[in-house]
Amino acid sequence: MIVGKIIGGGFDRVIIRQKNSCSIELGDLLISESNNKRILLKVYDLLYGSQLSQQSLELISGMQLEQDSRFNMFEEELRNYTIAVAKPLLTIEKTKSTMSKSLPKFLSNVRNVSEDDFVFLKEPKNPLFFGNLRSGSKTLNFKVFMNGKDVLKHHVLIAATTGRGKSNLAKVFLWNLVGKEYAGVLVIDPHD
Repeated sequence: MIVGKIIGGGFDRVIIRQKNSCSIELGDLLISESNNKRILLKVYDLLYGSQLSQQSLELISGMQLEQDSRFNMFEEELRNYTIAVAKPLLTIEKTKSTMSKSLPKFLSNVRNVSEDDFVFLKEPKNPLFFGNLRSGSKTLNFKVFMNGKDVLKHHVLIAATTGRGKSNLAKVFLWNLVGKEYAGVLVIDPHD
């Protein structure tokens, strides 16, 4: 389902006008398709947009607030809208993905991701389960694995602000390592 259209920006700031009947959230993963390739975008900011001048908006809101006016704007869904700001993450061609090095097509439609968009992610030989893929507040029915042997050869840092799921990710990570032949687990938790 189409949720918006690309209307401008640059490589680190793709501007998308949201379709009035749809909702785009922070963290949503979106797809722009053209010429047999898909560009995966991640929304990192939301803004208000309007075709009306700031002065007109102030006048209309003042009339509604101060005079209890029932004044409505003509074609409100066309004149006022939400702008989503996204960053290209990957370019996907058939079953292969690469880091994005180009912009999506100008005025192209964008849609929400689906599980089918991630068929290029295969379960590795030594799978270490990290959780299901998320898009905004939605959890997709797509399991994310990494090669456990490769991950554990290096230091692992799980960094985020309070309440973002660091402890939960560590628990999923550790429980998934139980019984794996390629790793042993020792947990020291000073906070119980």
